[in-house]
Amino acid sequence: MIRVLLITNKGDVTTDFIVKKLSEKKIDYYRLNTEDLLSKNSLSFDFDKNIFSLFDKEKNVEINLHDIKSVYFRRPLMPHINEEYLSSGEKAFVLNEITFYIEGLYKILKDAFWISSVFSIREAESKIFQLQIAKELGFKVPKTLITNHITSAKNFIKDSSLIVKPIKTGIIEDQNESKLVFTSMFNKESDLTRITSCPTYFQDFIDKEADIRVTVVGNNIFPALIHSQEFSETMVDWRNGENLKLKYDRIDLPDYLKDLCIDLTKKLKLNFGAIDFVRDKEGNYFFLEINPNGQWAWIEKQLNYNISEAICNMLIK
Repeated sequence: MIRVLLITNKGDVTTDFIVKKLSEKKIDYYRLNTEDLLSKNSLSFDFDKNIFSLFDKEKNVEINLHDIKSVYFRRPLMPHINEEYLSSGEKAFVLNEITFYIEGLYKILKDAFWISSVFSIREAESKIFQLQIAKELGFKVPKTLITNHITSAKNFIKDSSLIVKPIKTGIIEDQNESKLVFTSMFNKESDLTRITSCPTYFQDFIDKEADIRVTVVGNNIFPALIHSQEFSETMVDWRNGENLKLKYDRIDLPDYLKDLCIDLTKKLKLNFGAIDFVRDKEGNYFFLEINPNGQWAWIEKQLNYNISEAICNMLIK
């Protein structure tokens, strides 16, 4: 009987770590790669008979969704649709129907244990909401302004060195290529009238010693120090150095900060969180943001942290 459901896509390497652990522990699981929902898989919600099923047509398997006790929501993708005979309006209609079809799956599984609930993840993805909660809990937060009001921006940028970064995500999907917008230093000579067309996220620049990534799984803490200041490309945004040989170390966090990290995830109704800090040269930790469904496999590989074990234990328990 399938008790654990993994919701993701075929290319999600992080879920591979969980698959390996669950297999070692001989736990029955099913990996639903959502891009297969119109080909390999089907869902059936029979409200008359109260039967809710997930079908694997290749393996000829039917999974009773009421049997699912734990869910790991990772990186679902939209299913592939045959667009050959669809107008643009019809395509939009079909995609909308599929979206709410999949949303129905999440609602039917609402009583299962989730790492973490898709609805909690969506709320926690708001960086504005994160900053509100972080300040309420007592984290140190850099001076921040998010605005499209020119006078407010002018007053804010007078004295400080600032960075700018995206409010949501830095991914730009153009027709022929994808681009990434990284956190960068703000040029005070910039034409501020441009912010009226696009709200801008300003934040005090912290002269940092290192970046810190804290992965939280339940009450387990996995802190990593990122030696971001060793390369010019990564000094402002360490993610800008994918091709560089960044070094990482395990570190111990102060007890108060460990407690705050766990408090933050609980306040956001998350069982997992990837929290980013910077540590300045005086040893102060400044909260930047939390990714409620962030990547962690690279930390496990680099630092031999057993994050996958902690996640699997929660799914099993």
